[in-house]
Amino acid sequence: MITQIDEEKPLDEVDGVDAELVRSVYRSAISLFRSEIWKKIKIVHLIGVKAGHLQENVPLHILSVVGGGEIPGHITGDCPLGISAYSSLEDAKQVGSGNASYEAPPPGGWFKFSFVPKPAVMFEGNWSMEKRLGLEVVDRANHPEIVFLERSHNGSTVSQPDKLQLRWFDAVTKALPIFASKLQWIRQKQDGTTLKTVKGIEGCFTPLTENIQVEVCGESVTVTLSYPAMAILPEYGDRIPLPSEMCSACYGFKSKTSLCSRCKAVRYCSGACQKADWRQHKSSCNLLKEWLVESDSNDMSHLFSFPCLAPRKGRFRIIEQLGVHNKGLWKRVCDCCNFGRRFGSLEHDDGWHLPPDACPPDAPLLPAPGPFTDWLHYYASRNLPLSSPVALLLTYPLTVLHALHILHARGKLEFGGDVTVHYLGPEKELDFLPVFKELGHCLPDTRLHLIMVGPAPRSKVLKVNLLPNLEVSILQGSYQRIVPSLPKADVAVALNSGLEEDEDLWPGALQALHVARTPAFFTDLAMPSCANALSLLSQLSIPVAIPPHPNPFRSPLRDKQPMVKLQLCENGFLFAVNL
Repeated sequence: MITQIDEEKPLDEVDGVDAELVRSVYRSAISLFRSEIWKKIKIVHLIGVKAGHLQENVPLHILSVVGGGEIPGHITGDCPLGISAYSSLEDAKQVGSGNASYEAPPPGGWFKFSFVPKPAVMFEGNWSMEKRLGLEVVDRANHPEIVFLERSHNGSTVSQPDKLQLRWFDAVTKALPIFASKLQWIRQKQDGTTLKTVKGIEGCFTPLTENIQVEVCGESVTVTLSYPAMAILPEYGDRIPLPSEMCSACYGFKSKTSLCSRCKAVRYCSGACQKADWRQHKSSCNLLKEWLVESDSNDMSHLFSFPCLAPRKGRFRIIEQLGVHNKGLWKRVCDCCNFGRRFGSLEHDDGWHLPPDACPPDAPLLPAPGPFTDWLHYYASRNLPLSSPVALLLTYPLTVLHALHILHARGKLEFGGDVTVHYLGPEKELDFLPVFKELGHCLPDTRLHLIMVGPAPRSKVLKVNLLPNLEVSILQGSYQRIVPSLPKADVAVALNSGLEEDEDLWPGALQALHVARTPAFFTDLAMPSCANALSLLSQLSIPVAIPPHPNPFRSPLRDKQPMVKLQLCENGFLFAVNL
């Protein structure tokens, strides 16, 4: 039995709650709704939370995202979109399994936020409050509602949140979409096999803990969110490190795992899990062993004097250590700038924000150099110290330059005139376009036309003259539809292409390139991704002219992977067709 209290009292008349706080909460709720985190995070993905000093008075430590076509059999199957918060992992599991309900909340209570139609709002006084304060709602079917359910002697009690709970909720709601944007979704093992479905969800997330600064009514609050939730649960304290390894069989996060004794690449938490997975792993074991050798050969940490192995808490913590966080050309590679911003939309200056001797000169290389062999050759030609991290961004223009020199060496491209490059699938590059000036500086006698085409650009057509000899055109749309209207390409490139990831986009683009006999170069993060790409090319009857091999201008920064020992790096491996 549910007993409601303060049924007619609107939220802004709860003790200590004022109109400013209510407006802030509604704005945060609407932003959360529009972020569509429900498409990514499901009820089984429990998240740990600490909202700075606000956490001292609000003992809620676990978040669960509910609704949005949830898992059949759970109580959220037909529920509206919302967020539930609990005091403990056990309470969250009780609600998720159906062992707790409105009539019988879990022992620690149940903080419930959801979007509901107007007739379903429990506290009718909030209707007039919305009109009186001019509050925005999503639509008539989605009014924000926040309630707190507690056990009582005759069932349960439902109340509106108090001031402290509202401030806590406002902070968490602002931070959650940012955290969601950084979660990395795993649907496949590194050998290309699909992860088994776990509790109705195909795949899982890699571990992540983030400290996110938000503002609540003029006060700065640091919200810490973690997946898996146990990383910051109060009963474990902050001393327990976030597990960084995942069992390839049961997908459990572990602080320590063992490797397959044959390939030394795949992680397991126990002998039982390894035995259970052998039937699936057997066919790829020898191949993974070869790929591990390739992965190790990609390590360039011995060349540079800045950190090259991404830490557990996020690959771009290195950017923060280098002092360029959220600055200039580095904005897109800083975590805080990714969420909710379309590629190409970040406002920034064109600076490197590094010491002058650590930046490539904004001037042509004269006389025009021959092909660079690797990063050491390039850094020496530009008089750059190996402590300079510019290779993390220059991997993009230097990989394009490398492709052009390969064609030139084969007699299929001449420098000194006009060269047109079709650049397929640009994304983050759109926010550091000035780094491509180095492409023009390294080919000072050649007029370069770089035409970027893909779904990511925010405008249909944009032209930028980066240098007198380098024009960049940016077009929104699919390549196969736009290419008939484009100048004929001397070469096409697609960096970090992920050919196997978008079955709607890439087959048409690949066939268009093949029909036009356009030489095309692709890069990808790791050999397993390249193997999947080769499989797609085979299905399309497109022969490979240059097989996958380590790209000499790959990014020095490598990412650890939770289930396998293989490591990823941007533009790690290069292959080509139509040569």
